Amino acid sequence: MESKSENQDSNADTESVPFSAALSAITRYILPVVLVLLSLNYVRLTYGNLSWQNLRYPYLIIGLMIALLVLIMIEEAIDLKNTEFSVNTRTAVENYVERWNIPIKFAILLVVYVVLIPTLGFFTGSAVFMMSSMYVTSVGSRAVAAGVITGTLGLIWILFVEFINIRPPQGVVDELIMGLIL
Repeated sequence: MESKSENQDSNADTESVPFSAALSAITRYILPVVLVLLSLNYVRLTYGNLSWQNLRYPYLIIGLMIALLVLIMIEEAIDLKNTEFSVNTRTAVENYVERWNIPIKFAILLVVYVVLIPTLGFFTGSAVFMMSSMYVTSVGSRAVAAGVITGTLGLIWILFVEFINIRPPQGVVDELIMGLIL
């Protein structure tokens, strides 16, 4: 028979993060609002630029989608009104960040990587990104990490630069390194 603490540990893996009313509203409404905004932007960009014959079907789909999204939003508002939340927003955010710590850090690293590629260059930026992501995920051996980084970037260099003759974006740092090497 399982002890109470073992049972709690097994349930902890399957429990979801408690949400406050504000976070619950944000997570429920973000996708419908984004879809409505993208649909309206499509209509704004195409109205008057394409013939009506080409736009009837997409506009019909957009109209039906917006109508269904409005119904979903009304249903979610009713559900939010009837739900009792036991956690305040600060606690819910702290629990969420604690549970999703590594994916959040990885997403931040990915944004920084994309922003820094024009400055650092593809190869230097990729090396920094891979080192940072391996640090965040606590890769045990630095030698293995260095081997994976060197092997991956070397394979990309051979495949794309040497064989296919595609030059990835070069930033100031990549140009400096290539000037020293070649």
